[in-house]
Amino acid sequence: MLAGGGRRLCDESVQLTMPRILIVDDEPSIIQLLCLRLKAHGYAVDFAYDGPAGLECAQANPPDLIVLDVYMPLVNGIETLELLKADERTRHIPVVMLTGVEQPEIMRRLRELGADLILIKPIDTDQLVQELDRLLPADSS
Repeated sequence: MLAGGGRRLCDESVQLTMPRILIVDDEPSIIQLLCLRLKAHGYAVDFAYDGPAGLECAQANPPDLIVLDVYMPLVNGIETLELLKADERTRHIPVVMLTGVEQPEIMRRLRELGADLILIKPIDTDQLVQELDRLLPADSS
């Protein structure tokens, strides 16, 4: 079970033969659900509870794909996406955005910034896995 309320940085010991997914979300229950589902599907999963920790992890040990929540404290997902796409080390990483609210102006902004996919919460984990399989480069596994 995952404990909430803290920042978790990437685990550099993750097996390199599995595609690595970084989940950045401030809700421990979402992280727990996604970790369990994605690990069961054969992904190596890392997580962070806020934008700054997610950025640090992505820059230090770039994952194959990032799942990023829009609404978080400190630095929200929109700002985090903008920083990821502005950084040469992380701009190539596909990003799936999660949001609980479907607002046209936010959806448009996420697309402009380079989000590869936007999913509305509650997440259908089967759909998420299908989309991750589609988005991940063939050589990441």
